[in-house]
Amino acid sequence: KRTCIVIIETTTDGTSGAGQTQSTQQMGIVVDAVSEVLEIPPAEIEPPPAFGARIRIDFIKGMGKIAGRFVVILDVNRILSIDEVAVVSAMQQDALT
Repeated sequence: KRTCIVIIETTTDGTSGAGQTQSTQQMGIVVDAVSEVLEIPPAEIEPPPAFGARIRIDFIKGMGKIAGRFVVILDVNRILSIDEVAVVSAMQQDALT
């Protein structure tokens, strides 16, 4: 079985002494396969459609249109839990100190 590591960037909201903060975190996730990597211009991304009650769209960020076909764009910040992102962030901070 062949697996791949995909590098993703997540965004987290938080608070600090200076008020609301937003930070980005790069991390790798292991996936079973990658069929292709696409660059989709923002103008070609539409909001997720309402598929109906049987399919949850919580984890879909939008639908990208490229070369006459649609691809589903997942919302990484919703797929990964806040706890998982916090663990990775803490590990990164430990590595820097």
